[in-house]
Amino acid sequence: MTVDVRAEQPPFEAALGSALERVAPVVRGHLAPSVATRRYEGKLRRIWRRGGGPAGRLLAWLLGLHARPGEGPGSPVQLESTIAACPGGATHRWTRHLALPSGGVKSVGLLRFDPARGCLRDRTGRGGWLEVELFVEVAEDGAVIMRSGRQWLRLGPVRLPIPRLLAGVSRAREWQTAAGTLGLALDVQQPLLGVSAGYEVELAEVIA
Repeated sequence: MTVDVRAEQPPFEAALGSALERVAPVVRGHLAPSVATRRYEGKLRRIWRRGGGPAGRLLAWLLGLHARPGEGPGSPVQLESTIAACPGGATHRWTRHLALPSGGVKSVGLLRFDPARGCLRDRTGRGGWLEVELFVEVAEDGAVIMRSGRQWLRLGPVRLPIPRLLAGVSRAREWQTAAGTLGLALDVQQPLLGVSAGYEVELAEVIA
């Protein structure tokens, strides 16, 4: 049986392959770190949600994208990323904490590389209820762009496919700013519910 060696590599290294060389240094340091854990601190540039009514508010809450109107810009943000070797392949665990005036918002995700699909799988949302395929590419400016594919609802050991029309789409982008910091933005669109949400932050690595 042929073993795909990419399964043993850190997820982003496996997904990008030789294209990793074109990634901006600060972004590469976050997604393919030379140390097991990296920590970042910075400020929220913006966070937003439009439309969707009660369903939109629930979706934003589940994804950690809820905020009161006008709240957020300038609020502290912390991000921690850890690479770990686990059965079935290496993982990239990320934890984001947003300190809004109305209360802290914590989001956690666990990324693995899927060699059969050539993409990442991210378990995220409150309690890891959402699993999303992420297809990764490198932009001309060295930024990394992640676009969502298939999605599943996780209920304990049960995994239920979410129809494409209901799942909506997401796009994440990481780039190196002119100041040499890490820029990170997420945009989520759910046309069926008429809701969109997202955030943008700027982060600098915390050197212990």
